[in-house]
Amino acid sequence: MTPRGVDFDPRDPLIRALRALPQPRAPRTLAPRVMAVVRARGGRTAPPTWFDWPVGWQVSSVVAAVAVMAAVVLGWPMAVALVQPVSGEVSARLAGALHRAAVILSVSAVFFRAVWYPLVLPFLAFVTVMTVVCATVAAMLDRVALGGVSR
Repeated sequence: MTPRGVDFDPRDPLIRALRALPQPRAPRTLAPRVMAVVRARGGRTAPPTWFDWPVGWQVSSVVAAVAVMAAVVLGWPMAVALVQPVSGEVSARLAGALHRAAVILSVSAVFFRAVWYPLVLPFLAFVTVMTVVCATVAAMLDRVALGGVSR
């Protein structure tokens, strides 16, 4: 068996030895174990669907679903009437919080333009490059000077 796109020399002794090996076979116990699992799972029935329920349960579930939908549709105006007086106060507090957030965002934008980009970003780039260089030198020293993997 040769991978596609790879040419092997048929005169190579290693290739000939590998091709002379017998094909691997599955263990003798594999087929009985697989068949036992298939038989064990084959005896199970699928869980019942809604259509398999008794008629009384089906009718009661439909009635319950319609009741929930009716409660939502009919109860929505009452819920809005209860929440409406509170919504004005909440929206006023929310407007104040949004204004404070906008101020904080504008201050942070000024900070990034004044401090981050000219000072911190080049420093982080320098530290990152130096870390990579140090890790590379340490790996080279481990291989060469400290008797690491050398063949």
